[in-house]
Amino acid sequence: MAAGAGAWLPHGNLSRLGNHPSIGLLFLLGSGRFYIGLAYDFRLGNTPAAYTYYNPNTVAVERTVSFFGMLFGPDFRWEFQRAGSASVFLAAGVGYDMIMHLAVPRSSGLRSAFSDTVNFNGGLVLRRYFTADHGAFLDLDMRAHTVYFGSGYYGGDDLSGYYFTVALLAGYRLPFYD
Repeated sequence: MAAGAGAWLPHGNLSRLGNHPSIGLLFLLGSGRFYIGLAYDFRLGNTPAAYTYYNPNTVAVERTVSFFGMLFGPDFRWEFQRAGSASVFLAAGVGYDMIMHLAVPRSSGLRSAFSDTVNFNGGLVLRRYFTADHGAFLDLDMRAHTVYFGSGYYGGDDLSGYYFTVALLAGYRLPFYD
């Protein structure tokens, strides 16, 4: 179990949204050197310049600088190197990635405007344990992600591309046996 913060660094057409801070949670279960779990990552802030999206409520293309993004999905890790209190993991994930363009209250009868896609990611995780039983740890998680948000429907900006994430996570591992 871990929580952390980091940076979302988009490239390609997606770079028009700018870099954003991110916060996240990670829940993992493991056996031996293999781990599987769920990752949550939230990105927020305003974009450096306005971008266009299709608003289903007005049936028109509109501009916004508002940004909220979310990634949710399974996470896989393999600890391929262990040396004392340090470990290196190969990490991979697949998940649901979404960018919210316009949020509306449910009671309004309006529809939210968002773009979503499948996210494929992979990278390295460097871990440092701070207790003798390898319980408390700090992770440096570095990944590359590929996404295709498309054209935002009906003439909105093309937000396809790829992005990198770098996150620092603090957590605790509950060892049942080693």
